[in-house]
Amino acid sequence: MFLIGFLIGAGIIWYIRQKEIDIAQSSRNQLKAEFGDLSKQALDQNLDTFLKLAENKFGELLKSSDSQMDEKKKLIDSTLEDMKKNLEGLTKSTTELKGQMEESKKGIDG
Repeated sequence: MFLIGFLIGAGIIWYIRQKEIDIAQSSRNQLKAEFGDLSKQALDQNLDTFLKLAENKFGELLKSSDSQMDEKKKLIDSTLEDMKKNLEGLTKSTTELKGQMEESKKGIDG
């Protein structure tokens, strides 16, 4: 009788212990899933924040680059305009010099 009571008690204790183990395992799995979800949310938020910041910085750099490009274009245009004026002056001087040389030649030949 004692042995039967002992075995029944041991069976009940084993059953209760198994239930506790199952509950602990279930709680652990639930915590793991919730932690995974929270981690994913945090990662998504950080990624979104990073992308917005990167987009803003890229926009600022693009504006700065466009501004620098415009300044360089103006400088190139100004330099080309100066070169055009110098070339026109050189062409005019060459034409005048050629005319003077022809006049001098006529005076010598004449």
